[in-house]
Amino acid sequence: MAPPASMPVSRAKKLLFLPIADVLADPEQPRKYFDPDALNELKTSLEQHGIIQPVLVRPCTEVEMGA
Repeated sequence: MAPPASMPVSRAKKLLFLPIADVLADPEQPRKYFDPDALNELKTSLEQHGIIQPVLVRPCTEVEMGA
């Protein structure tokens, strides 16, 4: 997938498929409570329509990795 022409090459993103086990939750995530009914609705929507927008992740820093 090519980045948009207006995006500087240095900021270009890659499309990757990662095992879910490789994705860590952000401990600074401000949302701590997730309504079970809303999560169920999200689950149903994902089953019916798939993911419409890609999930964005970033590499962990050495500090975050515990190095």
